[in-house]
Formats: sequence, structure tokens, C-alpha cells
Amino acid sequence: MNNYNNHPKGSEWAKWDLHVHTDVSKHFKGTFEELIANIADSEATVIGINDYFSLEGYEKISKHCSFLHKSTLPIVEFRMNNALLSRNDKVTGSEMLNFHIIFNPNRIKEAKTWLNSLVCFDDKGNKAQLGNLDRNSDGITIDFSETITKLEEVGLRNDAIIWLPYNEYGGIDRIIPSVFFKLGIINKSDLLGSSTKSEIEYFLWKHDKITKEQFKEWFGKPKPCVKGSDAHNSKYPIGKLKDRNSEPIEKYCWIKANPTFEGLRQIIFEPERVSIQEEHPNIKEPYYVIKSVRFIDEAGRFMNETIHLNSGLNAIIGGKSTGKSLLLHFIAKTLLSKDDKRLCEEKKGKNDKVEIKEKYSFENLDFEVEFADGKKFTLKGRQQSPDNTLIEFIPQQWLSEMVENHHKNEIESPYQKLIEKSLSEKEGYDKNKKQHDENCKEFKHLIKSNLIDLFEIQDVIKNLERERAEMGNQQDFENSIKYFKNEIDNLKTNSSSSTKENKRFEDLQNQKTSTLQGLKTCENNILALKSYEEKLQIDWKNFVGKVNENYQVVKSNFALAENNFLEPIKKSLNDLNSKFQENIKQIEINENKFSNEKENLEKQKLEVETELKPFEVKFANFKKIEDCEKTIRDFEQKIANIQKQENLIKEQKTSLETCKKAIKGNFQKLFEEYQSYITLLKEKYFVIFKADRDNKDLIELHSELGFDYDSFEGNFLANFSNKSSTKNRLIFSTDNSFDENNKIIKENYVNYTQNIFDLLLSNEVTSLDFLKEKTPKIAIESLFENRFKVDYKIKYENDWLENMSQGKKGIVLLKLYLAIEKAHYPILIDQPEDNLDNRTIYTSLIDFIKRRKIDRQIIMVTHNANLVIATDAEQVIVAHQEVFPETDEKTQDKKFKFEYVTGALEHTMKKDTSIESILYQQGIREHVCEILEGGEIAFKKREEKYGLK
Repeated sequence: MNNYNNHPKGSEWAKWDLHVHTDVSKHFKGTFEELIANIADSEATVIGINDYFSLEGYEKISKHCSFLHKSTLPIVEFRMNNALLSRNDKVTGSEMLNFHIIFNPNRIKEAKTWLNSLVCFDDKGNKAQLGNLDRNSDGITIDFSETITKLEEVGLRNDAIIWLPYNEYGGIDRIIPSVFFKLGIINKSDLLGSSTKSEIEYFLWKHDKITKEQFKEWFGKPKPCVKGSDAHNSKYPIGKLKDRNSEPIEKYCWIKANPTFEGLRQIIFEPERVSIQEEHPNIKEPYYVIKSVRFIDEAGRFMNETIHLNSGLNAIIGGKSTGKSLLLHFIAKTLLSKDDKRLCEEKKGKNDKVEIKEKYSFENLDFEVEFADGKKFTLKGRQQSPDNTLIEFIPQQWLSEMVENHHKNEIESPYQKLIEKSLSEKEGYDKNKKQHDENCKEFKHLIKSNLIDLFEIQDVIKNLERERAEMGNQQDFENSIKYFKNEIDNLKTNSSSSTKENKRFEDLQNQKTSTLQGLKTCENNILALKSYEEKLQIDWKNFVGKVNENYQVVKSNFALAENNFLEPIKKSLNDLNSKFQENIKQIEINENKFSNEKENLEKQKLEVETELKPFEVKFANFKKIEDCEKTIRDFEQKIANIQKQENLIKEQKTSLETCKKAIKGNFQKLFEEYQSYITLLKEKYFVIFKADRDNKDLIELHSELGFDYDSFEGNFLANFSNKSSTKNRLIFSTDNSFDENNKIIKENYVNYTQNIFDLLLSNEVTSLDFLKEKTPKIAIESLFENRFKVDYKIKYENDWLENMSQGKKGIVLLKLYLAIEKAHYPILIDQPEDNLDNRTIYTSLIDFIKRRKIDRQIIMVTHNANLVIATDAEQVIVAHQEVFPETDEKTQDKKFKFEYVTGALEHTMKKDTSIESILYQQGIREHVCEILEGGEIAFKKREEKYGLK
């Protein structure tokens, strides 16, 4: 970025050692060369060269800064002439107090002049000018208050930081309390020297038994505590603090700031920028931190340099249309799926139709996002649906839209998802939610399975009833049976005869039947024999012909061998012919036998028929009786088949009722599952977020049974026509199911579905007016959709979300986004201050954002000075757009050049208009004051903010 800023990553945590002596100090061990090498190899990024009453050591060290790659600060250590009674010697002992002054390196000449002119006391107690004394004398002392006054008189107070030791060598903790003196020197100091946790928290006003009002009365404002190694040895491991035995330990003074005097000065206003501990104070997993971004644009519309991001709070500022939101949007666009609604905006097209269009789009432009773990994502290389958990994105007006739409029945709405994320923070919630979802899924599965069975049974019943209808009317069959039974009785009455006659008639009938069967058998046998004889004759004729044919062939070819070879063949053929003729005679004998038998049977038949003739008239009705009895048997079989079919229908209807009962029961259980789950939520998870023990920033969650009214009306009632008769049948079929506005009462929905279910399965369904292609089956499936849900109501500061102003609603939702502790991925926010006044921002958002930036990276576009300064943003990104008119007056096109510079709030540089680019003319602090309305006031408030609000 044109060497605009040596620290483009903003305020970063680093190890500082502000208490390192050089060979200028008395009692120093080692050589200056060893000290230089030690500084170069040390773990500390910033080193305070701290000698007694002298800046000579710093001046010597500063000449080597070009190859040390360290930042050094000039510090002078003083001894007070205010000797007070020691805690450890209550009679005669006294304690000498020390203090340090850290100077701005840019004012080193003035500081040196001022130092030489100081009036002090020599080792004999005489007043003298410091410039005339040997600085290594242990007896030199100076008046604390007068020294501070002299700093102010020469205009160095703002370029000097007063550091007062507390529980260390020369610290004021060792003196017997003298309230006025002790409070006086503490109040005049900027920093205190201590590494004890209890003392650090005490001076930050963190004490259970002391009110902030009392702290303010004593100290005016909180005081940060720092600690140095107090190294007097060229080989001491610079950066590491000491234990009570002056041995180095794995404990460091961490400061979050640019490694500059101005960076250190920020801890006066933001004591949280100091932490004394072993490990890095704020380590975020590298895959949760965006390290840098950059535009890749050959067209020259964007700068191609890397834009560095800080792991804490990044504030993007700039004038109107300078590319602030555009930068944030492209980060989101690279990491979110292409169809994410947050990347689009609604625009009115032709005929005032609302069109959804991508908010920012440039041709031939690529964008790169690099995470701290080295992974890179590009806009052109992004997948259709990348991992949405890479970031959270809250575009401009998104919170307002959530506020306006939070009451809608979209289960997967951003509002609903936000609540779910907040609840997932609570112990056991995920397990309970998973169990609830599984229970609901199981009941839905059972209902779906029951419905499939139901419709299959309906189809079976329909087919069975169709088959039953084709069987005829059972009553008609029963009436016919009754008729034919009466007919048989009448026939028997008119055909009365003796038993002997009946017996003879029956015997003759049987004899006639037997004779007829015998005749049939004889005729079949005769036909079979004749057929067999004919076949034999044909086969024999063919055989003899073939033999004669072959005989002549042999005879012509073997003439000489006729007598010897062919004669036996002729003899065998004659023998066969004789046997064949014998068989034919036997067949003819059998034919004659069956012919004679047939003739006898015909005579018997004639005799039987002659004897039956007298009985024919008398027994003519017997045949009718037989026909009637056969007809009765046919009707009885039909009735039996009907009864069997009706039993099958009855069984299927029983199964249908069982299935109906199961559907109703499972739907009731689904409803009860929601009621039980809501009861659990009310008992365990009604507090979403609680900032402190005083219940400030307490966000409560209240849950109740919800219902998807749009689905009910749009999916279920949409099956029917709008005719009033049908609608009334459906709406008012049960009592107390609808309110006075014809809106379903969700608590009564289960009873309503059961009654409507019965109606849709009944014969009355034909009277309902279904729309085209809609059927009872479709309506029933829609009826049993799961329209229940959990509705959430949020309460904040004893006020319900729906009753709040738009701005306050936005604050609550933003706090929910920021309060999700498990969500460690970066959060991108575009102008959260919309619809909020400065007072609301200061009282409701500042501390909240400061707490959350510790756990997650925040990248925020804002126009509000307090959201940048009072939140102590670690990184400020200033956006600017240069507009260059083209020479072509016809087109009047313009070239746009988007540029960005980055840095911490402590980056300061007076405006230099000789520099061409506006961005590089002044420091980050000056940009903040110029761009953000009330920026200078916000900086002043920041310096005074620990006055009680």
C-alpha cells in the first residue's frame, strides 16, 4: 500500500519489555555488544530502554534499530525524594519510591533538554540541576509532582507516559497508606507496575465489594498495569518477567497495539489491551480467522494489493459509494453459496415488478480470501454450495428485514436459525432438540405409513365392492330359491305313485342307462378294430411293395445268386404274409363278437324303452324336479359367494378403522410431542444470553406452540372450491375450531383434523366441491401434514421484541448473532447502526461488541464513530473511490479506482495535501475523524469514557 503504514495489520498482541537497562545504568553487567545481540534475539517485539535519569542508553541503542528489527522506546527511571515509612519497619525505616517516564521517540530532543534542566536533589540533599550531576549516583532524587508539572509546562505531557511501580522494587505498595499522597500519585500516573492478578483487576475496578462510584472517587479512571523484566544484565532473556528471586519465568507482558509510542498510549484508554500471562492472550483457531483479502482485476478498477485483516474487530469506513459495503460483500460472495439470499437485493423492473438481482457484479473480476491456516478461496473458483459455516454475514437492512418478517411461518427463516444457534449454546439443548426432531420424524413416518395402508385398503374395498355388485342381489336369489322349492313340492304332489312303481321305474332307468353305456362301448370298440385293421392293411401293403422293389434291384444286380441268395428272402416274406393274414382274421373275429354284443344290447334297449313307455306320462315331472333342484343349488352357491365377499369387505373395513385410529393416534402424539418439548424449553432454556450477574443484557426466550397458517390455507383448503357451502362445511364442521376471523385455533387443530378426516372418508365426500384434479386422497395427505412448530418470543429488558422500536429490535437480534459463543467463525456486519441513535449504540452495543471480538473475528462496515473508536477496533480499513473523467465528451464515461488503506486507531499522521492520493495524505486516526461524524468527539469520549455513564 505504497509504504503508507508499517503496521497494516492493525493492533496485534505482542510481547513488550519496557524495563531493560543498558550499560549506562549503574550495576549493569555485561557489554553493550552483548546487549545488542540479546535484543536482536529476544522474544520481545518492543523494548523499553530504561536507565536511571538518562536517555543516553536509548540513544546508543536507537542507532542500531535498522538491523535489530525491534521497536525501542526511550524510558527514564526516577527516584522520588518522598521517602515514607515502610510497612516492614514501623519505627524508623523508610522506603524510597521509583517512577518511570516513557517518552515519545519523536520528541527525544525536547525530552533530553527537559531532562537536563530538571531541578533535583543530590546525594547530600542539596538542590541541583540534573544536567550537572553524575546520573549513576544512587543518591539522586526528584519530586514527583513537580516533575509532572514541568512536563506540562514544556508541552511534553501528551508525549510522555507516567509509569508508577506498585508491588515491585520502589513500588508504592510498600509504604504505609497515606490516603491523600498515595491516591495523589496514582491519579497523576498513567500506568501502574504490577503483575499480580488481584491488583490488576483492582485497578481495573473489578471488585465485588467496591462500587464503581467509589473507585471513581479514588482514582478518577481505571489504570492499566504493566510489567518489565528490569534486566540489568546483557545476557538476561529479555521479555521474560522475574520471580521473587529475580529468576526469569515463562510469563510476559502482552500488549495489543502497534509497536509504537502511540500504540502504547492506547492502553491508557483501553486497559484491556494489556495482559500479563504466559500464553498469547487471544489465540483464535487459524481456520476461524480471515488473514487477508484482495481484488484481482486487470481492468484497474480495484487495487490489487493485499488488504490485511485483524483477528479482532475490523471496521471498514469511507464516504458514500467508496466501496465499503462492496468489499464486505465480496468477502461474503466468495465464501457463501451462489443462491444465498443475502447476496441479492430486490429491484423494481418493468411494470414495477420486483426482481431479485445480485447486489454487486463486475465482469472479469476475481476476489481472493485467505484464512490464517493458509486456505485460499476465490470468487471464480467457489463451488455452487460451499461450506456456509465459513462465515456469518449480516448485510445492510438484513436485521430490519428479520425484524419485519420474524412472525412469518418459515421454519427455516434466518430468524428461526438465529434462535436455534443461540439455543445450541445451552447445555443439553442439542441432545433434547435432536430427540424432539427424531420423535417428530418417527410420528410423521408412522402417519405417512398409515396413510399408505389406508389408501391401499380403500382400493381393496373398492374392488371388492365392485365385484360384490357384479354378483347380483342376494335377496333376489333367496326369493328364487323359495320359488323353486314351492315348484318342486307342487310337481311331487301331481306325480304321486306307489313305492313298487317308483322302484321299477328307477330300475328301468338305471337299466336303460347301463344299456346305453354298453352300446357306446361296443360301438367304440368296433370302430377302433376297423381303424386298426385298415392301418395294418396299409402298413403291410407298403411293406410288401418296398420288399418287392428291393428284390428286383438285387435280382438285377445279383442274377447268378438268385437261387442261393434270394430264395430264402422269398420264403420269409411268404411266411410273414401267412401270419399277417392270420392276424387280420383274428381282428375280424373280434369285430363280429362286438357286433353280436351290440345287436343284443340294442334288443335290450328296445325292450327297456317298451317297458318304460307306460311310465313316461306318469313320471314326466321327475325331470323338472331335477332341474329345479339343480337351479336351487346354483343360487345357494351364489349366496355363499356373496357372503364370503361381504365377509372380506367387512374384514377390510375393520382394518380401515384400525388404520384410521392409528393415524389419529399418531397425529395426537405428534401434537403432544410439541407440547412436551415446549414445556421443556420453558423450564430450561428461557435465558438465551446473560452478560453479567446484574442481569444486564438479559435476553429471555419464551416458547409457545406455533402453527403454519399459510400452509393450512394454501395447501389444504386450496383443494376445494371457494363456494360458500363447501367452505362452510370444512370450516364449521366442528365447534370451537375457528375464531371469529375464521382462523383455525391451533390448540384445537387435532380435533379438527379428526373430524374433517371422517368427513373426507365418508359417503358425504361426494357433496364437497373439489377443484380440478384434486381428490379426497390429496386432501387427506395435505390435512395430516405437520404444521406445528415452535414459536419463539424474545424478551429484552422487560420488553417483548414485537413491542420494540425497529432500532431496538435490530440491537437485540445483532446481540443474538454476536452472543453465540460456539460460533467462532468470522461475522460480517454491514452498518449495524441503521435505525439507531448514538446514545443507544453507546449504551447497548459498545461493550457487547468488545466482549465478542475476543472470541470471534468481526468485520464491520459502519458510519458510526463510536462503533469504531469506543469499541477500540483493532483494524480500520479506509475505503476510497477515485473518479477520473474520460476525454471522450460524447460518452462521458468515468473510470473508477477503488482503493483501501489499513491500520490501527493509533496510526496517526498529519494531513499532507502534497500527496496525490487522498487515502495516503493522512493517518488512520485522521481519516476516522474526517470521515465519521463525531470522530474527534468519540476519541475524546474514549479517553474520558471511564467516567461513569
